[in-house]
Amino acid sequence: MTIAQLQISKENVPSTHIVHSDIRRKFALNYIIDTGGDAVTSWYRENGKPIYRTKIQGGQQSDSGFVDYNNLELLESAVLEKNKWYLIATNVLHDVDNIIGTRKSISIGIYETNTELLNFLGITNNAE
Repeated sequence: MTIAQLQISKENVPSTHIVHSDIRRKFALNYIIDTGGDAVTSWYRENGKPIYRTKIQGGQQSDSGFVDYNNLELLESAVLEKNKWYLIATNVLHDVDNIIGTRKSISIGIYETNTELLNFLGITNNAE
């Protein structure tokens, strides 16, 4: 299953999309239209928990509920550039920090792991 959506956030002061995993999505193919300033996307592993954390319902940060930043290990951070496509793991805890102004993207959700596609793209699944 694949669903595309336009994501827009407008922030007058530096803001954060709090750490979370997405509902049912494993990956997202995102095209960045506006960056929202120097926003930084980061991925984390929660201590004592698996790296992959797909949740099945909304209203919580992860499959186990609340996530405390003090209990996280930073895995990677990136400043996503305007007018580029990115394939991101959305079933790994992630946040977007330092958003200011308008952040706009097209996001295509990928709900099943397509090993053939990942191999073609040279993406390995060795983080566990």
